Amino acid sequence: GGRHGEQYVAMNTRGLLEMGGPYLTPDGGGMMIPASGISEEEIRRIAEADPAVRRGLLEVEVRPWYIAMKTA
Repeated sequence: GGRHGEQYVAMNTRGLLEMGGPYLTPDGGGMMIPASGISEEEIRRIAEADPAVRRGLLEVEVRPWYIAMKTA
């Protein structure tokens, strides 16, 4: 919530975010999938600027993902 949520709403508005949200498991965490064409460097910069990350409430892990199948 708060500034963390505001940052990702702004990312979505700017066309930088494909999807994101929390996991529905008790251990928490979540995932954000950036829009295609954004460099890994830019993804890291955006994620590390998240207010919740800067306060130590969330950790960032950038992992490459190969999309093997996508529906129209």
